Amino acid sequence: MGVIRIKCHPKKIMLHSKLLRSICLIGLLLTACSAVPPPVSTPADNATSHNPVQTPTRTDLDLAGDALTMFFDALSKGDYSTAVKYYGGSYTALQSMYPKVDPQDRAALFKSACEGSVYRFYCWKAKDIVEQKQVSLGRYLFTVRFEDEQGHLLTGGDNRTAVPCLPPETCPRSQYVYTVQKAEGDFLVQELPVCAGCWP
Repeated sequence: MGVIRIKCHPKKIMLHSKLLRSICLIGLLLTACSAVPPPVSTPADNATSHNPVQTPTRTDLDLAGDALTMFFDALSKGDYSTAVKYYGGSYTALQSMYPKVDPQDRAALFKSACEGSVYRFYCWKAKDIVEQKQVSLGRYLFTVRFEDEQGHLLTGGDNRTAVPCLPPETCPRSQYVYTVQKAEGDFLVQELPVCAGCWP
């Protein structure tokens, strides 16, 4: 039996080996790319996505305090229409003190009370709430201090008796008690502003 001899051209062998190397290189690159692991979630990421930050729930006592503050803030700015929305007390005293004002125009009654010259109420903003408590279902008591635009503390006077509006001989009082009543989801102030007082 004779030996079969195959002639291989050196250039063809080199071409084939280059082609094989290129195919192998491409295969390695594809394998490496497909082996990239997915991004790993950190505990912080998990906390953000599954455990959002909880905001503290505001209680009815907080909301009642807000209503009281907004009532006096509106009065101090002369925004009487807004003040009416936060007031749920009686208008009888104001109607009797200002008979020339339309008794149904509640904003005008407050304007006369805060800006009038005969009977003057101190429509100052609340400086702070000294004490607050719930006394019954939907009823809250607040002890409040007031200040004017210059930061003077309101002292003396009375926020429980509207008439007569006479400045007291001494002015020791600086804390006033107000009631806020919850009615159909609204929080309403029950007393008028302080009717008599003096500056320190």
